[in-house]
Amino acid sequence: MSHLFRIHIFLLCILLLAGAANLYGYDSSNLNERLQAANEQYSKGNYSEAIASYRSMTAEYGFSAEILHNLANSYAADGQYGLAILHYLRGLRLSPGDNDLQGDLEMTRKNIGIFTEDYNFKEKVLYLFDLNQWCLLALAGYVILTFLAIVYYTLKNFRIAPKLSLITAAFICVCLTGAMQQKNLWSGGIIVMPEIRLLMSPFPTASPRGLIEEGAIVVPEKKHGEYIYVSDRRGRSGWIRSEAYRQINTSAITYSQADAGQ
Repeated sequence: MSHLFRIHIFLLCILLLAGAANLYGYDSSNLNERLQAANEQYSKGNYSEAIASYRSMTAEYGFSAEILHNLANSYAADGQYGLAILHYLRGLRLSPGDNDLQGDLEMTRKNIGIFTEDYNFKEKVLYLFDLNQWCLLALAGYVILTFLAIVYYTLKNFRIAPKLSLITAAFICVCLTGAMQQKNLWSGGIIVMPEIRLLMSPFPTASPRGLIEEGAIVVPEKKHGEYIYVSDRRGRSGWIRSEAYRQINTSAITYSQADAGQ
């Protein structure tokens, strides 16, 4: 037991030292100065310089909703609407309740002729919470279900327990469905180039199936070489070049200093 206790103390010390090292190495004043300088570049209309600065900050400090919002505004002002919508959505992934982010996203979509599609009742329910909230609700339902099972087997005459268990199980299924719907939403991506052709097959000489507009949300289904097969909610699908597509989910994306100015 004493040996196990020493191991725990050792691991705790390692974690505390790692945390202290990270805090010591994080210079918030420097970040604030760089953020202010990038904001000034944006105010002066130097959008390319502002974009490079914001991307450089994400490469060094990681993502934040504020920097992603400013980066999206810079892309929108520079006429790169697909990348603007991409970074608005990435910001909303980190801060789902940010009304300013949502408002700027809708305004940018409206400016380029993309309007938010009306959801049916089922979709409105499934989009009511984000992925983490649905998972927490499912976990709460599981705890309640476990409690009901314990009560039922402890108090044999507690006849209402089976009915409550069925209701709780149905609630858990709804939560898991909502979580999967949110996972599919954030595993999608954005078309970041104007008027991309949807091709019949993953080859440059393939026949086009139509066009898909910049800023559209698509879901990748498969990949072949430099091409990705995507589909959207309007039923359009086809092969596009991978350079025209950017994934929304920020957990799998980082900016390196080498490409911060791209």
